[in-house]
Amino acid sequence: MFELITPMSYWVLTILWFVILSIYLIRLRKVPSTNKLLILLLFILSIDAFRTVFESVYFGLFFNSLFGLLPASIHELLGQPELIILPKMVNVAAGILVLFILIRRWMPLEAQEREQLKQQLVDRSQDVW
Repeated sequence: MFELITPMSYWVLTILWFVILSIYLIRLRKVPSTNKLLILLLFILSIDAFRTVFESVYFGLFFNSLFGLLPASIHELLGQPELIILPKMVNVAAGILVLFILIRRWMPLEAQEREQLKQQLVDRSQDVW
């Protein structure tokens, strides 16, 4: 029973996440360029959806060949240690990219907000005196 459920679950995940990725990309094209926060969020979500689609396809092929639903040569190819690391490398690259984008976007905003708050406090204290 698990010989069918495991590979099928990866293909269901592939279809679901491909639809989600498509929705993100379609929405990303329709967002006004002035809404930079939404653009950034959709871009990050698209990266994660792509990562999940890639991983689901990889493991879908791997498990389908493992249980004899695809030719064994695919399992031998995808089961090589140097290729098994591919989905994890994509995960790491996506994680680093998302982290880089978030840090680059929010660190300057937080510093700018702090400066604005300091300026407001200075202005209020001058008004009181």
